[in-house]
Amino acid sequence: MIRKRSYSARKSQLDKYKFELLELKKAGASTAELQRWLRTNKRLKVAHSTILRWLEKHG
Repeated sequence: MIRKRSYSARKSQLDKYKFELLELKKAGASTAELQRWLRTNKRLKVAHSTILRWLEKHG
């Protein structure tokens, strides 16, 4: 039987864009700007809280 990974062990959609997101954040972009960047450039719609949670873990 195959078990699902726990929530914290799952891959995030944002992991693909880790370096771009961290560079934008370091340059002073807000989470709303990161959200907008993902939607317009990567066609990825994510919630504001998802970006905040991801940044806490990776940033």
